Amino acid sequence: DRLNSELMEFSPAFFGQDLVYVARRRNGRVDQRGQIFYELMRAEMTEQSEVRRTKPFSIGLNSAYHEGPVSFSQDGREVFFTRSNTRHGLSRANDRGQVGLKVYRAFQGQYDWQGIEELPFNSDQYSCMHPSLSADGNRLFFASNKPGGYGGLDIYVSDYLNGAWTQAVNLGPKINTSGDEAFPFIHSSGQLFFASNGHPGQGGLDIFSIDLSGPGWGQVYNLAPPFNSEQDDLGLVLNAEASVGYLSSNRAGGSGQDDINRVDVPAGIPGIARK
Repeated sequence: DRLNSELMEFSPAFFGQDLVYVARRRNGRVDQRGQIFYELMRAEMTEQSEVRRTKPFSIGLNSAYHEGPVSFSQDGREVFFTRSNTRHGLSRANDRGQVGLKVYRAFQGQYDWQGIEELPFNSDQYSCMHPSLSADGNRLFFASNKPGGYGGLDIYVSDYLNGAWTQAVNLGPKINTSGDEAFPFIHSSGQLFFASNGHPGQGGLDIFSIDLSGPGWGQVYNLAPPFNSEQDDLGLVLNAEASVGYLSSNRAGGSGQDDINRVDVPAGIPGIARK
């Protein structure tokens, strides 16, 4: 109850011992449709993984528009995050008058995050969102409705080569379908987890995994209950041992809309070696 409310909380990311997640707050700014803008929140956790308190994550990152989800570098000094397409504090629309989403990067300064910059694969004409950075910091997975894909939202990847991010590459029809694939999370083992309503599942968005660690990719697997339910399940993150994870779901028994749930996996997940 210290984290979830009757509104939306989703897409947690590990930040040290704490969680950084996306939420709508009761007193948040409202858009033209009367919907509260998303912003980034931080849940301060105890060593027993209990929520001590929640607070806004960053004055520098939270703007007057949408923020989140996020992904951090291994040392916690670099963050990649989703934000409404803005420039100099003003929203920018595409040719159809729609304001999309972009992926941005920032660095931890002395007092707050600074040096915010958008990545080169963004466009004013389509959205890029839900970044997930690999453990070595050289590969960034994200979702986009970029034209030429297989469905609504597809998962793409960009590599950091020679000091710059490359153009995005679609991960192809083994992962992407005519539906939506979004909320990727690349585990340090090389397993990619993502949400999809195009692959066969339990209902709504389900969480799937595929092993990308070798030269030949593995098969796409549905994680099944308790990870998935008949409702929407998305935004899974796992610790290095894959023994503890957090995911978002609007399944029955929650506080409201999307809630953040903890899942314990004592035996780990197949394909992820235990330390």
